Amino acid sequence: MFMFLLSVPAAFGQSADSTFYPLHPIGMAQGGSQTAVARGYSSLFTNPAGFARTGSELTLLSATMWVHSNPFTVPASTRALFSGDLSANRTRVEEQFTNGGFGFGGTTGLGYVGNGVGIGVSASFDSLFAGSSFPDPDSPGDISGVLLSEISLVGGLALPFDLGRARASVGANIRPFVRMWAAVDDPAIAAGMIARYLGVDAGGEGADFMQEQLVLNGFGLAFDAGALLEWDQASVGLSVRDIGGTDLGYSRHSLERVWTSLQSGGLPAPARPGDQEFVEENYRIPTTVNVGGAWHPSLTGMGRRLNPVFHAEVRDLFRIGAHDHSLGPLLHLHVGAEATLWNTFAFRAGLYQGHPTVGGGLMLGFFHLNAAWFARETGDFPGDAPARGAALEAAFRF
Repeated sequence: MFMFLLSVPAAFGQSADSTFYPLHPIGMAQGGSQTAVARGYSSLFTNPAGFARTGSELTLLSATMWVHSNPFTVPASTRALFSGDLSANRTRVEEQFTNGGFGFGGTTGLGYVGNGVGIGVSASFDSLFAGSSFPDPDSPGDISGVLLSEISLVGGLALPFDLGRARASVGANIRPFVRMWAAVDDPAIAAGMIARYLGVDAGGEGADFMQEQLVLNGFGLAFDAGALLEWDQASVGLSVRDIGGTDLGYSRHSLERVWTSLQSGGLPAPARPGDQEFVEENYRIPTTVNVGGAWHPSLTGMGRRLNPVFHAEVRDLFRIGAHDHSLGPLLHLHVGAEATLWNTFAFRAGLYQGHPTVGGGLMLGFFHLNAAWFARETGDFPGDAPARGAALEAAFRF
């Protein structure tokens, strides 16, 4: 049940009014840079101009899971969890929560992209809990977390046209979505979740977090646009998400009520002015502008079996100057590279906000398997408070 509990809300690094990016391993292994290389299923979440690229792709199912933790500690933690050794289990769990944080998430979806059309649906969740002191029966500690879940539909069009020797395309999509968000800022509630679902003696067992934890849930209607310019071996891309800002009308309900409604296939009825659950303040997701470039060399001879591409992007362009630290602007930089061999094996690497990323892929006909190891920055500058993670995707694509 813990997985489904976290899918009610969840998102690390995400506020109630921020753009949510699912952590697909193809993009995460390449440092999160995708604006200039968007195509196929990934373009539904990055740049709608990619709908116009040559070829089409039908994703019958894409299922991705990720974990926010040092990936190399996960096997030992899993063994401790199922070994019955409570002291070892507690030590391993405590290390992860107090050293970069711990959480997990996932996304599943399907979609078609091709011939200038992009349409898809996805359901995503994300979570992160962290603190400097772990709870126990004698001390509540200071562990807290963020949870977010989002269910979205995407539908859009893109048009290609020639500009001399260059090929340009522009695209746009509409994106209705439902979002659930919660800040778990009561250490007793966080301790109750840890004790109940991870089997460690963290105290907080008496906290009825299903009733006490409040969740914001609401509906948004977003509009995105993008452009691509391809010339010879180079391309540049522009994406604008949440054009004009996306308003969210949230209601406030208990986790128990939201969970019960989800089991029935819906959400609680929206609250009205005057209701105790009504949230009066207005939430707006701001517009995000991303700019990127790519170089796709054409190899000859035996090198034709190898298909490399190098790319980079600046994310949230207009907020680069809003940093107090001199290294803060580097948090907007994402750099990546990919090389496919015989259209079967993929090797990927990059820099995500100054942190190295790596991954790979295996394409066997319509079955695709992709993995990524990454780190993201949760502090004010690169190296301040990195959170490591790993992601794995299994997909059926044609």
